[in-house]
Amino acid sequence: MLYIKIILSLLAMLGLFISLGEMLSRFRDKDRVHFMTTIEKQLECPKDHPGARKFINDFVHANPDYKNMKIDMEEVEKVVFVGLWSGNSNNETGRHVDSVTSGTLKLKAVNGQVTKSLCSFEDLKDWSRESPFWKWLGWGIVAASVFAGIVLLVIEEIVKKKGTI
Repeated sequence: MLYIKIILSLLAMLGLFISLGEMLSRFRDKDRVHFMTTIEKQLECPKDHPGARKFINDFVHANPDYKNMKIDMEEVEKVVFVGLWSGNSNNETGRHVDSVTSGTLKLKAVNGQVTKSLCSFEDLKDWSRESPFWKWLGWGIVAASVFAGIVLLVIEEIVKKKGTI
C-alpha cells in the first residue's frame, strides 16, 4: 500500500507540474502565436498559414454560429483585421503598425468581399495563449490521483475494521 501511495503522490505532483507549465505558457502552440503576431503587425495573414488554418478551423468550421455562412473556402484569400490601430501608412513604404487598439477579424475573398466578424482581437489573443489539452491533462492527472488516494484510504479503513473484528 505504501508504494501505491507514493506512486499516487508522484502522479499528483506530475499533474501539478504540467498545470504549472501550462500556466507559465510552456506549452503554447507556436502556429497560433505566430498567426496572432502576424495579424498584429501586418493586419492580415494568408489563409495557408498554419495558424490561419487552425483559426479558420476553430472559429469557422467548429463554431455553430458560422456553419451557415455562405462562403466558399476556395475563394478565401486571407484573414484580415478590421478595426483601430496606430502607426503610419503611405504608398512608398507601405503600412507600419505600432499597435492594435481594437477590432475584429474577418475572412476576405479574392474578389474583395469580407465575411461578418469572426472574433474580436482580444478573443484572438486569448485563443493564441490557450493550450486546452495540457490544462486538462494536468488537472485530470491530479483529480485521478486524488480520487484513487481516497479509494485507497477507504479500502485501508475497511481492511483495518475487518482485522479488528
